[in-house]
Amino acid sequence: MADETPFLSVIVPVYKQEKTIVKDILSIYAVLRETPYTFEIIPVVDGTNLDGSFKQLKKIKNLPVFSTGYSENRGKGFAIRYGMKIARGEVVTFIDSGMDIEPQGIIMLLEHMRWYEADVIIGSKLHAA
Repeated sequence: MADETPFLSVIVPVYKQEKTIVKDILSIYAVLRETPYTFEIIPVVDGTNLDGSFKQLKKIKNLPVFSTGYSENRGKGFAIRYGMKIARGEVVTFIDSGMDIEPQGIIMLLEHMRWYEADVIIGSKLHAA
């Protein structure tokens, strides 16, 4: 990640977020559009038959949001790996739907990655500052 700005893929595992998922994705988009990064957002619905999250995501038009998913609940880790298989970015990250972590955290981690010339950065909401 030296001096060029890489293409970024943001995977968002989604589980029973029908009521908030559109707002969540638009919040992530709002943060990313203010950065120099070209990006895609990949919501992965972990159990499309469990609620209307996938249907809600289809309402998002004309943005770099590529919703996907599978019918049965397989867990967050599976959803992240599923999204990584289709991610096109040179840098791939994920953030949970539900906004337990603010989307601005993605930008902070990317800047740390650039600063330290790191191949991997891991953020945790449980880690003390």
